[in-house]
Amino acid sequence: MFGRFLLMGLFASIGTAGLAAAPLSTAADKPVPAEQLRVTCTGTLLGMDQPAPGSRVMANGLIDFTGQRVRGFGIASQPIVVLTASEVDFGSLPSEGAERGNIVRGSINRTTGETHIVVRTLHDPSVVRIELSLDCEFEPPVS
Repeated sequence: MFGRFLLMGLFASIGTAGLAAAPLSTAADKPVPAEQLRVTCTGTLLGMDQPAPGSRVMANGLIDFTGQRVRGFGIASQPIVVLTASEVDFGSLPSEGAERGNIVRGSINRTTGETHIVVRTLHDPSVVRIELSLDCEFEPPVS
């Protein structure tokens, strides 16, 4: 839970408070159904004006296979665009990007847990606002 607030606080501090996700339930709350997969991650966040290697962060997410969305990570809810046995790719649709002023692209390797998320400005997609490089662990789904 601390990581979720830390991550949202970091987004707010670099001017992207609009990206903050709605709170996710914690592992102590109700179990996640088999159609969903909860991920808990640690890694680095690199902001627009932040020098490498960036800040260490903790982030939580939820892959909703039924709803075809990825939630959490401080990026609200994004549609899944490619889903394979080994990869979940997700990101903003053009209409959602225009709505929020950002373009989000991300991928989660379902085998290794390696997760990469990039948020770019809509007006100049060459500008990276936030880049997350995460190592994630998957909680077993409930049957």
